[in-house]
Amino acid sequence: MKNTMAKAILPVALTIGSLGLGVAATAPAGAASKPTHTKTHAVAATTVTGKISRVDAAKTTFWLTVGSKTYIVNYKKATFSAGSAAKLVKGAAVSATGRLAGKNKNVVVATSVKA
Repeated sequence: MKNTMAKAILPVALTIGSLGLGVAATAPAGAASKPTHTKTHAVAATTVTGKISRVDAAKTTFWLTVGSKTYIVNYKKATFSAGSAAKLVKGAAVSATGRLAGKNKNVVVATSVKA
């Protein structure tokens, strides 16, 4: 019984398998793969200049007050064009360049800090 079932099922399975291979081989070149999506929008760099109101060196952040607005500046990946991270103290005048982030655009991910 098993032998006769195998003889009946095997040709059908091979036929179905070969049809699928033939369809895949004749499909257009771009039909099988989805195009990849790349982000193309650029974020403009912003420079904010003000006085430091608070520093948290352990989290590599400081709070920069510009007029009545306060920005949180993350300087983890920033380069210091003048001075160093040691010069980031409360009341110091600082200029930070980077992109705005956060829900209210009050976080600056700095690429350059001038202390």
